[in-house]
Amino acid sequence: MDEERVAVPEVDRLVTVIGVHGGQPLISHGQVVAVSPTSLVLRLPPQPEDALLEKAAITLMYTLGDISYTLRCSWGDRLPSDQVLLRMAGPPRRGERREFIRAELDLDAGIYPVPAHQANPEGVREMALGLRSDPRSTHLERLRVDLSGSGVRVPRKTPLEKDRSVIIVMELQVDAPGAGTGRVAVPARVVRSRPDGTGAFDIAFRFEALAPVEGDLIHAAVFAARMADLGATL
Repeated sequence: MDEERVAVPEVDRLVTVIGVHGGQPLISHGQVVAVSPTSLVLRLPPQPEDALLEKAAITLMYTLGDISYTLRCSWGDRLPSDQVLLRMAGPPRRGERREFIRAELDLDAGIYPVPAHQANPEGVREMALGLRSDPRSTHLERLRVDLSGSGVRVPRKTPLEKDRSVIIVMELQVDAPGAGTGRVAVPARVVRSRPDGTGAFDIAFRFEALAPVEGDLIHAAVFAARMADLGATL
């Protein structure tokens, strides 16, 4: 199997759907249901933009491994069960590495340092699961963050030492079928902590052990923000 076929999004993966009609971006998210050599089926609930998407130039954006891809498509047919058929207009195009796909977002987030006695793989996984599954265990703030597929920069009132293990909880505004929730709780490690000139600190984290479903949600939020900022000029 050649690289282009390998780069087609897999079943159950989340993709960002960018339609450009009249110079305006139409941004949504779909879950891959089936893939053939020339087309794919997405779970994409009916929406008011359907009539425009049928006429739009459609690009799917997604990541596989450490690389981002774009896939040009055209509208096929609206199928039963909230599904739509898209026809591929060509092979996927390789884009940037995921750490370079980044955007500034306003979102609810919180940083939770891992206690020393829990700073092992199993302890970190358990802590992340608890923070993700029980919103009552967290107190999130509205923050302006710089988010990418490999890490995040977050403002914080107090510093954190380099290499400190933390769990980063974020509520991502991603309206996506099959995604379950926009809440992610990602293990991360401090790579930089420095004063930001306002009395607070700018702290950079690198994600560790990023689960595919969390990675898909993060990339979908970043792709949508970038395309909105760029006016979906593809």
